[in-house]
Amino acid sequence: MSPTYEDLQDQLIEWLRPMRSTILNVTRQEFEDSATRQIEKIIPKERSHLLIVALSNPSLCNNANAEPYIDATDVISDSIYRNLYKFAWEWYRETKKDMEELYVKTF
Repeated sequence: MSPTYEDLQDQLIEWLRPMRSTILNVTRQEFEDSATRQIEKIIPKERSHLLIVALSNPSLCNNANAEPYIDATDVISDSIYRNLYKFAWEWYRETKKDMEELYVKTF
């Protein structure tokens, strides 16, 4: 069965969740590197699966017609990557801020 965009986001959340307890020890660069590797692992490689992910979240297709000489699946794959990375980065930034505030209140 092909994954939806929400399935990919859930996979990313499962990967992020255990990091919460160690977020204060994770640098921005370490997070960026590991998030990039993880997102590349979860994005489907098959064209048909990419298209199903895109159909589950039409905003991912906004640029698919922008460059007619580029394979639309490349654009969709890039769009999925950017959306997942943005989601992961926002999670990192918010979680780190929350944990820093908790640390300050605790000590």
